Amino acid sequence: MKSNLFFLVLLLSSKLLIAQNSWNLIQTFNEDINCIGFQNSQNGFLFNSQLLQSTNGGTIWTTVAVPNLDTYISKFFFSSKGICYGIGGNGTVIFSSDNGESWELRNVGEQQSLKSITETPNGTLFVCSTDNKIYKSKDQGKTWSIKETSGSMLYDLAFSDDNVGFAVGLYNTSLKTIDGGDNWTIIDPIIPDRSMFSIKFVNNKDGYVIGGSEIYKTSDGGNSWKSSYTTGGPQLNGIATWGQNIAWVVGSDKILKTIDKGQSWTQQPFSPYNYLVGVSCVDSLTCYTFGYTSLYKTTNGGTGLSIENSKLSPVDFNLLQNYPNPFNPTTTITYFLSNSTKVRLSIFNQLGQEIEVLSDKFQDKGTHTLSYNGSKLASGIYFCILATPSGIKTNQLVLTK
Repeated sequence: MKSNLFFLVLLLSSKLLIAQNSWNLIQTFNEDINCIGFQNSQNGFLFNSQLLQSTNGGTIWTTVAVPNLDTYISKFFFSSKGICYGIGGNGTVIFSSDNGESWELRNVGEQQSLKSITETPNGTLFVCSTDNKIYKSKDQGKTWSIKETSGSMLYDLAFSDDNVGFAVGLYNTSLKTIDGGDNWTIIDPIIPDRSMFSIKFVNNKDGYVIGGSEIYKTSDGGNSWKSSYTTGGPQLNGIATWGQNIAWVVGSDKILKTIDKGQSWTQQPFSPYNYLVGVSCVDSLTCYTFGYTSLYKTTNGGTGLSIENSKLSPVDFNLLQNYPNPFNPTTTITYFLSNSTKVRLSIFNQLGQEIEVLSDKFQDKGTHTLSYNGSKLASGIYFCILATPSGIKTNQLVLTK
């Protein structure tokens, strides 16, 4: 009964849970994730060592066959006409016109490692490669023309309209075209002294570039760029936008969101620590992000009290990731209390059932460490929950036997 009562407290404290972490782990894979892409709130694709598809919002994934595919996929793209694309190694382009039920293998014509794909408003496709080349197609990827550039390794490209586009990459590389991608010229680095990993336009005026720990913003179609946010250290990797006002940026243990075209950014609650690589959003509320083998999802836009705006200091209490993790059968759990307080530390299973209470008492401030033995449990995913009057912290534990 006590277990059920405490779980009821967790449910009744949903507002507090949202304030702490509104991005939820929905799937863990055996291999690192290369990329994800969601066409809508139900239909999504993922590549690790194989192409996987989910038709229920990321809960269940099944293998999808692509005839003669013998390389990796690095990015997915969904065109305005409902076409699904994927690009990857050896110049590979995969194409689907039926929401991913069947795929056709295509190629840019060269054995290049392809990094990104986009399209102009009129439907012309562009792909960039690590060998500073840009490929252009006007027939949905059946044939491609090659555009040589003078830049270094290219990571991403985007167009503000049918004629004006930008490509960014390694070592300050910044390129611009004003003739629909037929010619590309080197411009001053958009973000000085940074490799730039992602660029995105939401209309013909407003766009973002990510490089290192910086976010830069343009409001005049890329004629000028200015700093919009800096993390002060942790690297940022991916960006997704919805409409003209909302954008998310993910990186090393960071999820940032703007709702005012980059005028201000809020750090969204996210734990445990993970090196987030990419983000995919299908509407203003439903978004996915990933890091290593883990896939996360929010269905409320990541809404929660930010660390900066929370009435609670981020050092009031903190639950560190257990180590080692995965573990067999013992692992060390560490947490910090800035003040003496009542603490309940518990292990939950994936059904939300409290299966073991590790501590349930008033504790002094400071760092607390204990060894947890999971020898009585089956292999699987569990959750360590630290609850205090100030809030709740959750970490995922992976037991492998």
